[in-house]
Amino acid sequence: MLKKRLLPELTEQNQSRLLAKPFYKTGDLQPLIDFIEKRYFKVFDNRDYGTANELTIKTAFLTLLFNDTFYIMDSETEFERRFADLTMIVRPERRKSALKNFLLEC
Repeated sequence: MLKKRLLPELTEQNQSRLLAKPFYKTGDLQPLIDFIEKRYFKVFDNRDYGTANELTIKTAFLTLLFNDTFYIMDSETEFERRFADLTMIVRPERRKSALKNFLLEC
C-alpha cells in the first residue's frame, strides 16, 4: 500500500522493480538509493526530516526490495549479541541461482 501511495504511476512501480532485479545479483544499492531520494523522499517536507529515523529508511528499502519468492526477509535479525537492520536470505529452493544474501545497516 505504501509503495502504491508513493509511486502512483504504474511506470514508476515497474521502474522500481527493474531497479531491484540487478541488486539481487550484484548488491549495487546506488540506483535504488537514487530512486528513493528522487521519488520517495520528495514527498517529505522539512518537518518530516526532523522525525525521520532508521525505520523510515528501512521501510523505504523494504517496499522496494521485498520479494518473498526469492528471499526470507527479516528486520532486526539477531547475530550473537548484535542486530542487523535488515537481512535478505535467499530461500533454500533458490540457493542454486545467482542470488546473493544481504545484510543491510541503515
